Amino acid sequence: MKKISTESLISNRASLLETKRVVVKIGSSLLADFTDGINLSRISSIAEQVHFLKQRGIECILVSSGAVAVGAVKIGLKQRPDSLSMLQASAAVGQCKLMRYYSEAFSKYNITIGQMLLTRDGLDIRERYLNAKNTLNALLESGCVPIINENDTVMVEEIQFGDNDQLSSMVAAMSGADCLVILSDIDGLHEKPPVEGDSPVISCVDSIDKRILAMAGGAENTMSKGGMSSKLDAAARATSNGIKVVIAKGSEDEII
Repeated sequence: MKKISTESLISNRASLLETKRVVVKIGSSLLADFTDGINLSRISSIAEQVHFLKQRGIECILVSSGAVAVGAVKIGLKQRPDSLSMLQASAAVGQCKLMRYYSEAFSKYNITIGQMLLTRDGLDIRERYLNAKNTLNALLESGCVPIINENDTVMVEEIQFGDNDQLSSMVAAMSGADCLVILSDIDGLHEKPPVEGDSPVISCVDSIDKRILAMAGGAENTMSKGGMSSKLDAAARATSNGIKVVIAKGSEDEII
C-alpha cells in the first residue's frame, strides 16, 4: 500500500465538501440490541443529521439494515435466525416497525420518507433497474428521504445481496451519488482486525489490494451479517464508479 501524504489526505477529505448527494448505509448493530430491539435515540440522531445536510442542499439516501434484528427481538429470538423462513418472518415483523420509527423521527423536521425494498434479481433486469432508478430520483425531487433495504421477505440465497454493504454500493452507483458513507460499530479500517488487539486506523486507502483485504476481519456481532471484508468489497465497487467512500463509527455524535 502506498503511503498517503498529509497533503493528499487533506485534499481527499476537503473534496467531500463538494458532495451534493450522499448514500448512508446504517448497520444493524447501530440500530438494534437484544434488550430493546431498537435504538430510538440513534434513529433520532440520524434524522437530525440528515435534516442538517438537507438544509445545506445535500440530498440523502439511507440504506438501512436492522429490520431482521428488530423483528427477531420482537418475536423473542436471541440471535440472527439461521433458517431462511425464520429470517424472512423476522424481516416481515421488523420492517414495518423500523419504518414507523424512522417516520416518527423524520416527522419532527417535516421530512417525508419513502421506503424502497430491492432485490438483486430486480436490479439485474434493466427494466426493473430503470424503474427503481426513476422512483429513487422522483423521491429525491419531491424532497423525500428514500430509505432502502433488501426485500428479505422474498429473497432466496441465490439472488440475495448478502448484506446491505453491497446494496449500498449499488444504490450509490444507481443514484449517481458523490459519496457513500458506511456506518458501522467500528471507526474504520484498522491495520489489524480489532479482535487481534489495538491497532491504528488507516486514514486513507488509495487502492484496495491484497494487503488491504488481509487487514479485514469477519463479522463479530451476532445481529450483523457483514464484516470489514464486505465493506471493502462495497468500497471497491463504489470507487470504481468514481464515488468517494467513508467507513466510520456510527455511534459517534454528528458522524454523518
